[in-house]
Amino acid sequence: MRRTLMAPLLLLGGCLFTADQVDPVSLPMRPDSPDHLFSLLVDAYEARSVAALDALLAPDYLFIADAASLTSGSDASWGKDQEKERARKMFAAIGEVRMRIQFDPTGRAEAAPRETTWTAWDIRMEMVYQGDPWVVASSRAEFRLRAETGPDGSTLYKIVRWSDFN
Repeated sequence: MRRTLMAPLLLLGGCLFTADQVDPVSLPMRPDSPDHLFSLLVDAYEARSVAALDALLAPDYLFIADAASLTSGSDASWGKDQEKERARKMFAAIGEVRMRIQFDPTGRAEAAPRETTWTAWDIRMEMVYQGDPWVVASSRAEFRLRAETGPDGSTLYKIVRWSDFN
């Protein structure tokens, strides 16, 4: 009985899976250029995703904090595991995150050498913490990037070092 009902429906309505009824699916962005890497970094912070952040950091990643902004007893630098733990705690405590990283406005090559340093002149993150709006800003930061060969042979960029200078 089902088969006899389905056949007339298909004949009258056409294929149930026509192209104009299916939304196109865009492939996720990959860190295959420095610009894409920084877009993904912003996405990781805005989504508050430690897993997305982890995918962008090299195994030997190092964060170097601005010494003037440290409280007594704080570490001046830390590696990937500590960065992920700090991000996990921060992401759990904040909401409604918006982040912007602004580089030197002069043109940049899409591809970078195997290792290169990119200077950001403005990093700004707006968030809600304990119900109140907060802004965290850095006037200058340097990102050391490394190009690695992905499993499919493509070039993928990772952050090796993030140095903060306020």
